[in-house]
Amino acid sequence: MKNCFKYFFLSFITFQSIFCFGQIGYLKEFYPSNTIFEKLKVKSVLDSFVIQPENSRIILYDSMGKEIDSYYSSCNECAISPTTIYNKEGDTLFKVKLGYDTSLGKVFSFEKFTYSKNGKIKFYTLCHKSYSLGKEVYARINEFYYDDKDSLTAMIEYTNHDYHNPVKNRMNVLKSELNMSNVIYYSYQKTPKYNVVIAKQAFGKIEWRQTDSFYYDKRNRLFRKSSFSEVGTNGEMRLSDLHRITTYSWNDTVLTSLDYYTYCFAKSKEIGCLTTLTSEIDKHEFVYNKKGLLQLEYGYYSSGEKHLISSHYYSFYD
Repeated sequence: MKNCFKYFFLSFITFQSIFCFGQIGYLKEFYPSNTIFEKLKVKSVLDSFVIQPENSRIILYDSMGKEIDSYYSSCNECAISPTTIYNKEGDTLFKVKLGYDTSLGKVFSFEKFTYSKNGKIKFYTLCHKSYSLGKEVYARINEFYYDDKDSLTAMIEYTNHDYHNPVKNRMNVLKSELNMSNVIYYSYQKTPKYNVVIAKQAFGKIEWRQTDSFYYDKRNRLFRKSSFSEVGTNGEMRLSDLHRITTYSWNDTVLTSLDYYTYCFAKSKEIGCLTTLTSEIDKHEFVYNKKGLLQLEYGYYSSGEKHLISSHYYSFYD
């Protein structure tokens, strides 16, 4: 799991995410251990929000960099004991999350991670209860395929939004109980100046299928991400030739991201797109310390004025 790969997760992007395999994006959930947190012996992170500083988010980690609890500081009863329990047997990791509301059973979610000898994810199982506290149960299986060079080539996903079995520890979810819901193929391109990872969806209606491209410089730093589909949505709007773009630039330990999208406003069957429109740019800035831990997150108003979104504070194991 300490090999390097490249993907992006904007909401809580961290300096170490650019470099470490499985730390970001669609791969993040398949690798629960944060290798930088493990190395630096991070015990907890407090995210202090400027809008509601009295209701900060607290995240607890075990000594291996795995999240074991997450709650808001205003919830005193939430800090009684960790709600996430891990057990490892060989190349398989089991994760159980307990629920505060036990009226529907003690276990809220169950996850199973099976890795190869090289630490790459092979199979993943998830089963959890409804977040609205209803009786519905969601189940999912992901299968991963690699070539002879151990590069990821495909991921197949199976889901069921109305799974019939109750959620419990060490449960056995079968593919025959689920429906295929997604297929993604991965390819790689190298140029003298940068490398590209392409994730191409191959399931569902062709016009809705999405292709993601990730561009990395020779230091393995992500500097551009683009996603394209012939038909897509932004909020409740259905758009043609939707192209989402995010660019990243580094200045020492400061990462700046610019996020925007383009779409076809007027389209002709004979000619194609007649008018392309571009959204406003959403700008964020992330400030890290020299060890690679996120310290401050800033946003920018449309006027260009910079404002603080959150501050991050850490505690460490002895």
